[in-house]
Amino acid sequence: MNSTQHHAVRGKAADTASERDFTLSVFRTAAARQRLAVNSLETIGTALRNKLVDVDGAMKWAHDEGVIGYLDLGPTGGAQ
Repeated sequence: MNSTQHHAVRGKAADTASERDFTLSVFRTAAARQRLAVNSLETIGTALRNKLVDVDGAMKWAHDEGVIGYLDLGPTGGAQ
């Protein structure tokens, strides 16, 4: 049984249209947030590669954008 089938079996037998619409909206919002995070990381990386920002500036920018947690900074910090 794959995970989709597993969740379908565990879920309740019927849901309302409003529950389904709300849940779909939550999934779309989460996907949009992830695309925004990817865009921010790519933009910062491009600026760093093209020497438009230094390492400290890139790290501050990533912090300001809320994407610093995605960076694996080695054993002393990084993604969790």
